[in-house]
Amino acid sequence: MVTRGLLLNISVGLMLLGIGIVFAAGVGFWPWILAVVGVATLPGAASRDRVAEGLQTFIWLVGLTILFALDAVWPGILIVLAVGLIAQVLVPVRRIVEPPQE
Repeated sequence: MVTRGLLLNISVGLMLLGIGIVFAAGVGFWPWILAVVGVATLPGAASRDRVAEGLQTFIWLVGLTILFALDAVWPGILIVLAVGLIAQVLVPVRRIVEPPQE
C-alpha cells in the first residue's frame, strides 16, 4: 500500500536524484532545476490528494525549463498556458463537499 510518507520520501528522492543528475551532466543549474522541482512535486502532491495542482506545477516548471533552454519564452509561454488549461479540464481539482447540516 502506498502511504503518504512513502510518497513524500519518493518526492525527496526524486529531488536529490535530479540535482545529482544536473550536476553530473554539467549542463548548468539553470533552468534545469525547474524541471527537477516540477518532477519532484508530483508524488508530494499525490500524497495530499492534490494531483491536479501537482500536475499544474509540473506542466509549468517543465514547460518553463524547455522554453528557457531553447530561448523561446515568447510565444512558447502560450503553448505552456494552453497545455495547463487543457490539463485543468482533463484532471479537475477535487473539491471536498461538506454534507448538509441538519
